[in-house]
Amino acid sequence: MSNEGCGGVKVTAERRDEGAMGGAGRIRRVAAATPLLLALTALPFDRLTAQVGNDPSRSPFQDVTTRQGIAFTGGWFMGNHARAHVGAHAGPAVRMQIRTALSGPIDLSLNIAYIQSQRYTINTTLPANVRMQGPIDYNLIAGDLSIGVNLTGAKTWHGLAPYISVGMGIIGPTETVVDPGGYKAGSGFTIAPAIGLRARLGSHLGLMFEAKDNTIRYEWPLRYFDPIDLQGNPITPPVLSNTTDKQTTHNLTLSAGLTYHFNF
Repeated sequence: MSNEGCGGVKVTAERRDEGAMGGAGRIRRVAAATPLLLALTALPFDRLTAQVGNDPSRSPFQDVTTRQGIAFTGGWFMGNHARAHVGAHAGPAVRMQIRTALSGPIDLSLNIAYIQSQRYTINTTLPANVRMQGPIDYNLIAGDLSIGVNLTGAKTWHGLAPYISVGMGIIGPTETVVDPGGYKAGSGFTIAPAIGLRARLGSHLGLMFEAKDNTIRYEWPLRYFDPIDLQGNPITPPVLSNTTDKQTTHNLTLSAGLTYHFNF
């Protein structure tokens, strides 16, 4: 056998020895690191994750722990005269709201409001310059059942919880009145969208601010379009012209008050 062949065998043997020694070194390093890995996995998970993000006690978001609430608010009903100018005028309003959480950010609330308003009446048998009379008291009761969505979910942000809602119900005067011109002031269906903010003062007490619309639908009598005097003579101009005999108005109420949160 040539020296060259012996040299090749020797080099191959040396490489095998180095590979064996390298493998043994890797095994020793893994064995040395194993206790450290086991120690880390033995630490509580929350202690590891506590180093990531905000400290929960300092987070601007706090869990809402109550599911029900009752609120009493006072505010201002802006009213809407409507085209015939016999609609509700602006006036003070008070309201009670009972609210309960349904699922996730969804709330259900019952709202009952009393509105102290006034309005004018029209006597279509009189000349145009004197046919509007009043104002007279026009106190309203509004009740609706609303579905709300809390925009911060089941939490507050710096103690604040904004929301939007929409309700359906009835609004009408405390007593039905028929005007001399034939207009009937009675109760009717209302849609009541709202946007608001609840501010927590503690675990149970808070403030509530809301802007809410109530739709009021009017149906105008035929005499508003063709008024005649007591002798049957036409009166000009008419109360309404070139318009329909129905109108839906928007009536905004701004309110604020106290709310008490609890679990039932």
